[in-house]
Amino acid sequence: MNKHKMNFFKYILVIDILSFWTVVNSQVSEDCKILNSFLKRTLNSVCCNGEMAKCDGNGNFSALSLGNSDLSEINNFDSFPIFENLKELTIGKDNLNVLPKRFFDNPLLEKLVVYESNISVIPSNYNVLNSLKEVNLEWNSLPEFPYELNKLPNLEHLYLYHNNIYGNIDLSDFKSLTQVDVAYSRVTGIYNIPKTLEVLYLDSNSGIKEIPPEVMGLSRLQEFGVSNTSVTEIPSNFFKLTNLNILKLSDNPQLKGRIINFKNSQISTCKLENTGIECYQEGTCVSNYNSYRYCTSKEVNEILDSQTDDNPPIDKPEEPVYPKEPKFSIAKIIIIIISSLFALLIFGLLIYYRRKNNNNEKGSKVITNSSSNDDVIVERNYNNNNNNNNINLSENEIDITNLNSNSIATNNNTNNGIENLNLNRSNDELNNITNNTVAPTIIHTKINIFF
Repeated sequence: MNKHKMNFFKYILVIDILSFWTVVNSQVSEDCKILNSFLKRTLNSVCCNGEMAKCDGNGNFSALSLGNSDLSEINNFDSFPIFENLKELTIGKDNLNVLPKRFFDNPLLEKLVVYESNISVIPSNYNVLNSLKEVNLEWNSLPEFPYELNKLPNLEHLYLYHNNIYGNIDLSDFKSLTQVDVAYSRVTGIYNIPKTLEVLYLDSNSGIKEIPPEVMGLSRLQEFGVSNTSVTEIPSNFFKLTNLNILKLSDNPQLKGRIINFKNSQISTCKLENTGIECYQEGTCVSNYNSYRYCTSKEVNEILDSQTDDNPPIDKPEEPVYPKEPKFSIAKIIIIIISSLFALLIFGLLIYYRRKNNNNEKGSKVITNSSSNDDVIVERNYNNNNNNNNINLSENEIDITNLNSNSIATNNNTNNGIENLNLNRSNDELNNITNNTVAPTIIHTKINIFF
């Protein structure tokens, strides 16, 4: 009987404990209510269950993970709630396309993961006053390296596995990076690698044709992968790396060379399958590769002797081939044509004004010369006066008396003509004077003959 009572009390105690645990965990924190409102769920829905959210003792979110099923009714993240204590945020949403800048507004956020969301655009005007150390955008559609993220002052880990990144990658503005993964893309090269880098994965990029020269100078490098690329050889200085733990060279049948021991280091994980490696030095990897012939001492020493003290100068990798712009674009050609026409116009105007000035000077000379040729004008006026007075002169005789009297009249008319010429001088009169100088000269000649 006493045994049954003891068992009964045990059952009661277990039920009480379970009830207490249920009550405690069913309490909905303020963060949870805010999230439920955003997700359009019942406000009392439980959040801190370890699957959707991890919470501290006060129910504040420290980590939050939302997938397609949670976000099925959400199409706009502009009103995504801000959680003051959130450190990790994981989002998976089909066809999100643009990385919401609202995520960057969480002040204590250290890790941001947005996966399988078809992200192709990174905003440039996001909040940099956060604590982000890791950005993971794996399995998205980025067409190029996200240089917009260089504004994050604390960024150390950048995971871009399985995107569509094309061309060379310049890491000159990512001085604090320690881990970079750009595997499964269309990368052709990487340069200006920070000396702090510890992890670098370039696997499954067919455009990678060599181990980047700067890799040989990364003394902190621990993990390195160029599997399934177009790498053809292994530089001798590569084996001077002292901290390498993981090496992936597999699926490179075109790769020729020898694998020897790394300086002061044994590789814990080696991937050397399906390569054209000539020989392998025993003890290089924790797991020996018996499928490869062991290198002889001579073969090992040849590699060691070819190593240099300093790494060779780093040349910027060749940029991928893009369609070249014509040497002279249409806009440049238009500018050149307009400039040429303008220059010709200026030149033409200069010639025009110069000729006009020359004509004016000639006109002045004609007027000056006309005043000195009064006898010509006198002769013309003389003939005019004779006609007006019905005076008929024959070729064989000249009335001297009439000639003298008419000469006086002629002089008077000459003075009047000169005055009229000075008062009404114009370009047409100047031209008429110039054109009529021949006729008076002939008359003048005839009169001289008669005299």
